[in-house]
Amino acid sequence: MKSITFKCEVVTPMFLAGADGSSPELRPPSIKGAMRFWWRAMNGDTDIDQLRKEEAKIFGVGGGKARRSRIVIKTTHPEWDGVFQSHVLPHKDKGLTKAFNPETPQFFEVSLSFSHELDDLRYDDLKSLFVLSCLLGGYGKRSRRGFGSVRIVGIKDSDDNEFKSFCMPKDLQEILELIKVFSSHYKLDAASRLPKICLVSSTDFSEPYPYITEIQIGETVYGDYKDIVHSIGLATHDYKSNDPSLGYAGDQDRFASPVYVSAIQYGPNDYRAIITTLHMAERRRLSANTTKQDAFKHAIL
Repeated sequence: MKSITFKCEVVTPMFLAGADGSSPELRPPSIKGAMRFWWRAMNGDTDIDQLRKEEAKIFGVGGGKARRSRIVIKTTHPEWDGVFQSHVLPHKDKGLTKAFNPETPQFFEVSLSFSHELDDLRYDDLKSLFVLSCLLGGYGKRSRRGFGSVRIVGIKDSDDNEFKSFCMPKDLQEILELIKVFSSHYKLDAASRLPKICLVSSTDFSEPYPYITEIQIGETVYGDYKDIVHSIGLATHDYKSNDPSLGYAGDQDRFASPVYVSAIQYGPNDYRAIITTLHMAERRRLSANTTKQDAFKHAIL
């Protein structure tokens, strides 16, 4: 089997727990789940039945049509000193929870192995997918609100003895080139006040699942990870609502936020927000307050 290994660094506190629900642990299902999610999010023009077939061939499927994934994932854990805790709600200093610590360099490795029969997703495609899943999202609790962000600092192929240094994409054009590996329906809109990657307007994306509609990188420079997660938390508090534009959790109904906020580390004292907005099914969109959603994003970017 061919393999590729990524050396990753924790950028913002990562809340992940093992079987006991308490001890921090990074497990392969978290990695595979993120890769599956973002692969699906970049294929919004695919008929949903066809999408499910292609997804099953790559990532596996359960139930009566059970099929093993062609991708085997192995992970090492960031170092855990048993002491570090972080606030899940940093703007309120509440929700102190065990987390992997970004204050000192915390590295872990993710190894992806796959058979040569994986013709649905080529080697370079798999690499691009993992980079995008780390860039656009995060791992663990509150990953849609800036927590669990990581960056890739090295890559090692199966034939290499050592890691080769790697720099994460830091502008929209670089990100767009990765997305084009999976979809040709995105373009860079540089004419808007804040440039963004968006869907080509003539494309008919009609499926009801959450696919990417736009991606923006913020202009605001945050001095450290505490500043950026505090700003995201404060904006979440200021613009939270019971409509689908930013997600909600009620007694009878829940809806995950269609707005993903992640953190990019440009340098020791330079953190930026990257916001990915996802499509909502029509019945959700009809009741969504997009004005409030735009204000939320503006407060962070």
